[in-house]
Amino acid sequence: MLRNRFFHLIIAVFFLSLSSFADESESVKIKQLIASREYNLVMKILLELKQSKPAEFEKANHDYLLARIAEKSGDFALAMANYQSVANRDSILKEYALWHLAKISSSAGDLMIERLFLNELITEAPRSLFRQTAEKRIARSLFESGDNNQLSKRL
Repeated sequence: MLRNRFFHLIIAVFFLSLSSFADESESVKIKQLIASREYNLVMKILLELKQSKPAEFEKANHDYLLARIAEKSGDFALAMANYQSVANRDSILKEYALWHLAKISSSAGDLMIERLFLNELITEAPRSLFRQTAEKRIARSLFESGDNNQLSKRL
């Protein structure tokens, strides 16, 4: 439930920034498509905008929106590429992108990469709301991977 609310909040933020980036018809079209859950069409439009106006696309953090929609649609490769783009340029959404990168890595069974993203999150955003959860997840990941030496050092 909270996850859905957060997703809708992020979508709302992007709606506000769409008008400065895309013409009014594109903005309205994207809003309507998201409201009707036409995520594949939204991804297509965002990918076209990324090609035609890359600087504006990044400035408006639309790569984060594209990543969220790609993740929701099951296109984890596209999601990870766009989350990584957000994290690499020190966007205001960097900690959220790192959190999602860690989640996707964990779900793919790559616990070492998950821990790398979580450690980067803790280092880059020490006051993040994710910090405590990230620390717990690192401990759990170490336990799941059987790395008892590192686990005992963290505890």
